[in-house]
Amino acid sequence: MHSIDAIRLLKQSAAVMSVVLVAACAWIMPEETAGPTLKVLEPKGAVADLSSYRIHPGDAIRISTLDHEDASIATVIAEDGSFEMPFLGIMTAADKTVVELRDEIAEGLNAQYIVDPKVNLEITKYRPYFVLVQIVRPGSYEYQVGLDVRRAVATSGGYTRRADEDGIRITRRVLGQLRTF
Repeated sequence: MHSIDAIRLLKQSAAVMSVVLVAACAWIMPEETAGPTLKVLEPKGAVADLSSYRIHPGDAIRISTLDHEDASIATVIAEDGSFEMPFLGIMTAADKTVVELRDEIAEGLNAQYIVDPKVNLEITKYRPYFVLVQIVRPGSYEYQVGLDVRRAVATSGGYTRRADEDGIRITRRVLGQLRTF
């Protein structure tokens, strides 16, 4: 194979394989959500809007019910998107916002167990995201609020010299469907 053909093949491979962020890339598609806007302060003082963040398998959550320790838990969302809630049994959290899940839990508790429950739900640890292919250190990384593609690439050591920086593809699960952007 001639060196020009090899270079062309490498460039085509890099364009096809480029960078893929699987499952949990911080770029979150805006989705309409009822309820209050959730804000999280980052160390540098920047504010991230989490009202459209959708819970996924691997996220760790804490549910606190005021004055009812027996209806409070800390858990990790299972691969099938579920978790077990005291009094309510197995519930689905996947693809719901924090507000949607909190309200569903409060309604369930109110219907049979606790009058006007005060439920707080927080994500204590986000699922990991993965940076693959033409990256210096491909692998799994811990999500941070405000993460974007630029930060994800920097965290993983940057592009290799063969990477096609304009051919980035993001693959993530949106409402149960794998989508590539």
